[in-house]
Amino acid sequence: MLILHGDSDRMVSVGNADALLRSFPQAQLQVFPDSGHGVAFQNRQSITGTVNQFLRR
Repeated sequence: MLILHGDSDRMVSVGNADALLRSFPQAQLQVFPDSGHGVAFQNRQSITGTVNQFLRR
């Protein structure tokens, strides 16, 4: 499981991503700086690289 989150998300706090990670300890969490609830749109290139790297492992 890959969890992507923005550190400035006002709708869903990063604490929720941490809780999800505790529930799924084998998951990978990637928090993107200066990103909000639209983390995928705000970081298209970084997200694409992160997802590709995750899928190749």
